[in-house]
Order: sequence, then C-alpha cells, then structure tokens
Amino acid sequence: MLILGLPFRRALCGALLLLATGFAPAAAQDSVDRDEARQELTADMAKAGDLRRQTEQGRNLSEMRLGLFAIHLLNEMSRDDAALYGFVHRDDHSTTGYLEEVFQYHSAEEMVTLDALGADPHRRVARCALEMLLHIPNGDEPAEAQAGDRRELAAALARLEAALKAMIDGIIA
Repeated sequence: MLILGLPFRRALCGALLLLATGFAPAAAQDSVDRDEARQELTADMAKAGDLRRQTEQGRNLSEMRLGLFAIHLLNEMSRDDAALYGFVHRDDHSTTGYLEEVFQYHSAEEMVTLDALGADPHRRVARCALEMLLHIPNGDEPAEAQAGDRRELAAALARLEAALKAMIDGIIA
C-alpha cells in the first residue's frame, strides 16, 4: 500500500479543487468565446458576400459603406493581433485616422508593410479589407472604368470572404 505524505495530499487536493472550480468554467468560457467569434466572423463573411453580389450585379457601392466595413474589420482583427494593432494604431492613429491620414495617401507602401508582418489569418483579413478600398468605383468615371473597378472590387470581396472562411475553419470547436 502506498502511503502518501501530507504535503503531497495537500497538493493533490489543491490541484483537484482548482481543477473542479477553476478550469471547468474557463473551458466553458473558452467555448462561449469561440462560439461568439464564429458568429461574428460568419456575419462578416455574409456581409462581404452580400457586398460582392451587389457589386457583381453592377451596383456601385459607396466609399462610406465600404469604409465603415473596413474600419469594423480592422478593429475586429487588430483586437486579437498585437502586431496588427500596432500597425494600424501607430503614431496614436485611430482606425479612421489611419485610413484617412496614412492609407489613403500611401496605400501601396502600407500593403507592402502589412505583408511584411506575416501571413497571420487576422492580417490576411485586414489586407483584404484594405484591398477592397483600392477598388471603389467612382461614378464620375466612364462606364468602362467603373465596370473594371467593380470587377476588381468583387474579386477583393471574394478574397475577403475566403480569408474570413479560413478564420472560421481555424476556430477549434
């Protein structure tokens, strides 16, 4: 018969108590967090799909509508990615400030810098969100130019849908 010493029994009881009271709720919370993340990403993917279909049907989407969606996605993605957060919010920019003061004037350089951060799923979604902003049709341009912009926007939105789907698929059940 194995006789366990008092220190070992106390440690074992403490571990069992911690396991019974500490880990189970955390595991349940992790499950709730994963479900919420899945729901948010699924809603974002559906919105990207709706925007893509509207674009494919010949509708010019507004800069405001696409910009607000990009802001939402950048905020959502940078919430869980410190490097992406630092990229967007450097120099104390808000997400809107980043888009208006940095990305609008230096989009090519910003895409290269974002790519250099690595191919993390959050960064792929952020890149696709920024890319869609590069192809917003201008109603003052000739119809042929607008059609080309819509094709490029639809392709960017399809890549965004795929990046969001990959994130959803990556969430452990």
